[in-house]
Formats: sequence, C-alpha cells, structure tokens
Amino acid sequence: MSERIEITDARGTRVVAVDGELLVLGSGEGCEVRLAQPGLQPRHLRFVRTDRGYRVEPVRAGATVAVNGEDLFCKDLEPGDRIEVAGLQLRWHADAVVRQAAASLRT
Repeated sequence: MSERIEITDARGTRVVAVDGELLVLGSGEGCEVRLAQPGLQPRHLRFVRTDRGYRVEPVRAGATVAVNGEDLFCKDLEPGDRIEVAGLQLRWHADAVVRQAAASLRT
C-alpha cells in the first residue's frame, strides 16, 4: 500500500509520499517534511508505522494532535483522515481509497 499526505497551506497543495518506519513533520532541520510555517515546532508531528498502517502523534510529550476536528494524543490513520496543525491542513491518503474510487466508477 502506498500512503501519502496531502498538505494544504496558503501557497497551495502538495503531496508527500510516506514510506519507512517514521516520518517527522516540522520546521526544523532533520525533519523528513520541513515546512516554514508560523506556529510549527521544529519537530511537531510524527507518522509511525504500526502493524495496522500508520499512526500520527505529536512529538512533544503531553501534546495533542487534531484529527477530524478532535484533539487526540494519537490516532491510527484511516484513508481520508484530516489533520490540522499550525494553520496547515493535512489529509491522509492510501491506495485503498484509489481502488475504492475506481471500483465505484465502474459500477
């Protein structure tokens, strides 16, 4: 399965492929996804591979992450989940969504 994060900010939308065991999003050096965004911490979020797929969680202990409008400590991601952080809108995508959409077009 190929996972992707769609990132939307004031400049537009871009898509970042997610693979490997860990992907860190933030404004600092050493992040796999580095963005210059007011309010974004140097290491803000991490996407961690699990047995079920990927989980999103804040890097800072005790912080929360907003997923689908709900503040959570962490969340196992499902296709279409929306993550809000520092004025950025992220949407989680996986090949399952593409396959389902293609199947619905054939019927």
